[in-house]
Amino acid sequence: MKRMLILFMGILTLLVSVAMNANSGSLKNRSGIEIGFGFREDSGFQNEHYVFDVVNHTSIENMTFSIGFNHWVEENAAFNLSISVIDSENRTGIDDFGVYDYNYAVVPIMAGFKFYPNQNNNRSNFRPFISMAMGPVIRSQNYNYAGSHVYNETYTETVFGGKVGAGVDIIMGKHMILGFDGAYNHYSDFENQFGLENIYNGPEFGIRFGFVFGGPKSPDNSRGITRVHH
Repeated sequence: MKRMLILFMGILTLLVSVAMNANSGSLKNRSGIEIGFGFREDSGFQNEHYVFDVVNHTSIENMTFSIGFNHWVEENAAFNLSISVIDSENRTGIDDFGVYDYNYAVVPIMAGFKFYPNQNNNRSNFRPFISMAMGPVIRSQNYNYAGSHVYNETYTETVFGGKVGAGVDIIMGKHMILGFDGAYNHYSDFENQFGLENIYNGPEFGIRFGFVFGGPKSPDNSRGITRVHH
């Protein structure tokens, strides 16, 4: 664990050093895609109980994974759309009468804005922001049992949720962004508990890696004209 922390801090220091020497450029009218990883602390109730002998058990608890899209409508404002997985489990077990397979996932789909205070130009590579997003939170479960009888159950429940947060985007060059952020999630309670939790409110912290593309072309290049200097 200590070696992993030292390695992470070394990579982070290197990335920040690159950002300090990078040409930030303008983000207005550009778009970007990103992947994010993080961890969360929730206030949900947990209740783990195994009826069967577990053969295989894989879960994501208190960790997050996300894919996002950004579009900067102004230099200091961006629209954001993201799909995340904040809880997931797959469990396969066996008893005296048969085998079972059980899996579930919790997936928030959030749309919102990021606002960069005092960022009306493209001079800084370090761009603090505040953010807000909201959207549906989908939790789905699938359970299969085969043995003395065959049983299948699929269940999906959707609630509404939102989050507010703050962070910083570090411009690594014309096409790369490294982001750090923290947010507080608040979702409506799920009616039925399955998995280990039924409430997912709480803080979340993460790191994002983004690729930026697009933007307006220069007038000369948009017409296919090459300027020649003498």
